[in-house]
Amino acid sequence: MGYFAKLDENNYVIEIHSVMNKDFTINGIEDESIGINFLNTILNINATWKQTSYNTRGGIHYTNRLLSLDQTKAFRKNCAGIGYYYDSIRDAFIPPKPYPSWILDEFSCLWNSPIPYPDMANIPEPYKIYNRYFWNEDIINWELQKPFNSWLLNQDNYYISPIPYPNDGNKYYWNEDILNWDLII
Repeated sequence: MGYFAKLDENNYVIEIHSVMNKDFTINGIEDESIGINFLNTILNINATWKQTSYNTRGGIHYTNRLLSLDQTKAFRKNCAGIGYYYDSIRDAFIPPKPYPSWILDEFSCLWNSPIPYPDMANIPEPYKIYNRYFWNEDIINWELQKPFNSWLLNQDNYYISPIPYPNDGNKYYWNEDILNWDLII
């Protein structure tokens, strides 16, 4: 199966269509132009299309969500999505810029914050899953989001529950209604 992105007059992706391999290959080799002709014919249009790779993200190809051994399959930097921009100079699909301050990484064609995501290595389990940072464009920095009203910021600058996590080998989740940890069954 191959995927093709339909572009508007400004090279923004407005649709994604799939095409069976048999409809755009010759002797087992994919041919983008055949896929484009196929789509324009069956849809009775004359649109601009670009093939995209469902398994490519950040210039890296994956197979079953694992790094592919064959990186020659990495195609157009990112799998196209609605609203992505096709940059013909880079031959890449670029996602929408999430914030004005973010910077395009030339290799991956993904947007990076001007300040790296905070290191969470000092946050012990289970608190890592409850402590999340969100980008605040007003201050151009990451902010730690308070997970629950009852939780407090500790001296190491992460939120902890008012009752310590049970240390009995079981797994628990925080129940804000009863202000305690509930056993996961």
